Amino acid sequence: MPVGRLVALEILAGPAAATYVFEGEISPVGADVQTLHLRRGPLALTEEEARITPLNPYRLALRKLEPLKRLRVATRARLVHNETWGDALAKALAG
Repeated sequence: MPVGRLVALEILAGPAAATYVFEGEISPVGADVQTLHLRRGPLALTEEEARITPLNPYRLALRKLEPLKRLRVATRARLVHNETWGDALAKALAG
């Protein structure tokens, strides 16, 4: 769902359900998400977890996949679905 220059994407998957907020136009963001086949593991990594090290299982993807790189740069929020989700989403969309 586009909201100004932001795109909100809700991924429902049991206890790991989350909403991602990206900065950008919906078509390029959607294309990048589709290219990754909605795999959110590398998107959910913290900056520390995304450090490229020999032991990082995502090291090749983080280094080589341009759609992943673009989405990580464009990510403005990752909101886990819990009791504060609604307020957190409102804040993220307000900027």
